[in-house]
Amino acid sequence: MEELRLSAVVARVVAWHNRHPLARRITRDQVQAVGYVGLPYAGAGLPAGAGAPSGAGATVAPGDEAGGDAG
Repeated sequence: MEELRLSAVVARVVAWHNRHPLARRITRDQVQAVGYVGLPYAGAGLPAGAGAPSGAGATVAPGDEAGGDAG
């Protein structure tokens, strides 16, 4: 079952990458790992469970981070 899920993820990664017209084409064999990037302060200042701001213009102003310095 885990193999089937991984295969589906790899297929989506290859399709996503190859969709760009200037990208060098890749194959399933070239996908070695899949990960994610956690952005600091992505949901800072929001109540628990509210999630991160959404939309193209959603930003957090400097100094609005919850409990941290901007440096």
